[in-house]
Amino acid sequence: RQMCIRDSDYPVEPLDPLPNLACAVSRRSPREPGLPPTFEPGQAVTLAEALEAYTSGAARACHREAWLGQLAHGFAADVAVFSADLFELPPSDWPALRCDLTVVDGQVVWEA
Repeated sequence: RQMCIRDSDYPVEPLDPLPNLACAVSRRSPREPGLPPTFEPGQAVTLAEALEAYTSGAARACHREAWLGQLAHGFAADVAVFSADLFELPPSDWPALRCDLTVVDGQVVWEA
């Protein structure tokens, strides 16, 4: 299956989604988390909006929305399970979380 890295900001931004999600929600640099918002704080999004951009939004960008980007019957089961619930923690804590399980196309490819 073909990946869609060409449609991301990589290598300008890292591929690790947790610091990038934190930046989208808090508008704080993942490289300098102690600083105040540095770029257009009014453009912050909710966690739900950021996750949508990373999932179904990314699938649309790659023209693969017919089988990627949703947890639904008939879709490729690509899932990452983190060590804590992002909705329960402040964005500043997200980059320190670990990935406990990764499933790609329905197969477990990483388990802590």
